[in-house]
Amino acid sequence: MKRGFEEFPAGKKASLLLPNILKGIKNSHEKKLGEICRIWQEIVGEKYASMTKVVKVDNDILYIKVFSTPLYALFSTQEKSRLEKEVQKKVSFLRIKTIVFRR
Repeated sequence: MKRGFEEFPAGKKASLLLPNILKGIKNSHEKKLGEICRIWQEIVGEKYASMTKVVKVDNDILYIKVFSTPLYALFSTQEKSRLEKEVQKKVSFLRIKTIVFRR
């Protein structure tokens, strides 16, 4: 049996295994992002959730796009601390340090 950089010890080539591994990671990420979207809607309510979009989680930061200027001002100043605490409490499967609101 040939062993080298192009093969795993089990005899399968990395090029054959990698697409399935990446697909699994993508599915897991999408599932977590979907769960965060559901939790976000629960926290802010349907009305405000419709004016926002959960964009991504990167380096423990939750990025939220806000489509309304007044809502952006409210979320990024007066409500930010409360929203961060709520998200941290309800999103137990990820560590969220802060929320960044974007226009």
